[in-house]
Amino acid sequence: HAAMQAMLRHGISPTPEHYEIFFACHLPGPQPWRAEMDAMLAAGETCLHALHERHFSGAKERDRLSAMSERLGETLEDAAGAISGAAADATQYGETLRSVSEALEGRAVKVPPLIQRLEEETRALREKGDAMAARFAEMAERTQALRAELEAARREAESDALTGLPNRRGF
Repeated sequence: HAAMQAMLRHGISPTPEHYEIFFACHLPGPQPWRAEMDAMLAAGETCLHALHERHFSGAKERDRLSAMSERLGETLEDAAGAISGAAADATQYGETLRSVSEALEGRAVKVPPLIQRLEEETRALREKGDAMAARFAEMAERTQALRAELEAARREAESDALTGLPNRRGF
């Protein structure tokens, strides 16, 4: 009642945004936005939507979470691409070592143990790179799934479970 009376006293239309602001005025605790609101009211402003957007709206949080999710996905995709490139380089290097080894075998020259060891290490490196690239691709898919879950949770938090209409947070 106090929130409605305060809105009427200041000539503020009773929108959900305005009600949330005036209701919050009557809650205990610090209100860092209160000085800004008082200045707006003293100036005769009757629309406090900008104040609501700056201090009460979850849009900033949603935008920040969305941007963070986007950057995470891009980072994973970049990492997967870099690992795939490294795996391709290791594969090329392994093929080069194999061709050198085969050329030496064709001349009836014993392949030095060092070249055999390099070939084995390169094969192991290539296999690890392939496994890591697959793992990063899986993480990128999971990130996409998390983005979808986050969006679904946001929609659910902003709507009434029974009617599906926007709730106070949705307004």
